[in-house]
Amino acid sequence: MTSEKTGHAGPGGQDCGWSATTVSDANHLFQCHYDELVAMARKVRRRRPGRDTFLTGDLLHSTYLKLRTGGPWQSEDHFRRAAVLAMRHVVTDHAKARLAQKRGGDAIRVELDDDVAGPDTVDRLDVVVDLSRLLQELLQEDPRLVRVIDCRFFAGLTEPETAQLLGVTDRTVRRDWHRARAWIEPRLSTAVTA
Repeated sequence: MTSEKTGHAGPGGQDCGWSATTVSDANHLFQCHYDELVAMARKVRRRRPGRDTFLTGDLLHSTYLKLRTGGPWQSEDHFRRAAVLAMRHVVTDHAKARLAQKRGGDAIRVELDDDVAGPDTVDRLDVVVDLSRLLQELLQEDPRLVRVIDCRFFAGLTEPETAQLLGVTDRTVRRDWHRARAWIEPRLSTAVTA
């Protein structure tokens, strides 16, 4: 834990300085990063099918509930990475719940494209569930690849945003994104058609 302040101002100009007292305060950190979290949730929502009832506010509030039980965080970036992971879990849990209500559908070939994720990919709830399961496997082999997928696919971050959050270069993110896709796509296509 650090006691230095960052001087970052949140909504309304409030001081969002990082200090030992704010390390475990999810309310304070959520307020400080609210605009950024709303933007991430909107990106995720835009990729959801139009008939889906999962709204931006639902994702944002469910993410907050998951973050409330987390912490302490070592830095603001650690908190932001935790928020991205919480969003992945919320999206996956929602997909599982929807699939429990409705089974079936034709099998399709799935690819993670360079534009993060196409609407056909996110439209398939079974793909989200299978991807989450595969990420647990990949986590054992290369945790950084999983963090890149979380940022790019589940939070809708761009390469530069992902690089900043993970503390690596854009080139590293691009390389990891290609490696992750090469690892995931054959397994995901097999899981979807099985």
